[in-house]
Amino acid sequence: MASFGAQPVASLAVGFIGQALGAMTAFRLNGAMMIVGMMLLPLARRGLWEWEVGIPVREEAQRRQATAEAPAPEAAPAP
Repeated sequence: MASFGAQPVASLAVGFIGQALGAMTAFRLNGAMMIVGMMLLPLARRGLWEWEVGIPVREEAQRRQATAEAPAPEAAPAP
């Protein structure tokens, strides 16, 4: 819930949960939701499965395009 745009709304929600159920319960619920969100994010964004640190997106797209357009290597004749 602590994403950049949702942080103000999340703090209100955690505050209400804290008042209604107690601070420790609010922390536990927020932590559980963060863990569930972390586990669901790669399922929602399939591109994260192939993401490599340090490779700019434009260069990676060009590399994939060049690989897809390259002809298949021919097999060497058997001796």
